[in-house]
Amino acid sequence: MRVERQNEHVQGLSTQDMRLQIPQSDNFLSPGSKVKLGRFSQERWVVQFGWYSVNGNRPICGWYLHDIDDVQLVKHLQLPDLSDIFIFEP
Repeated sequence: MRVERQNEHVQGLSTQDMRLQIPQSDNFLSPGSKVKLGRFSQERWVVQFGWYSVNGNRPICGWYLHDIDDVQLVKHLQLPDLSDIFIFEP
């Protein structure tokens, strides 16, 4: 999937202020955190938050992951993904 990032600020909030708690954990994700998901054996992902467009569709604002080696490989961050995180680097 192709991603186009619109900006680093969302509705007056800096992405530095954004955190997302990993369920049943004291750990929080923030933009720039690195994770691995259980169902992807090799890929490491970087957590991001902001405006982005996938495959030329309308831009949306939200949490997403991009491959650590290929920023154009994008995955929407969804609730089941949070439970699937098994390696976490803040």
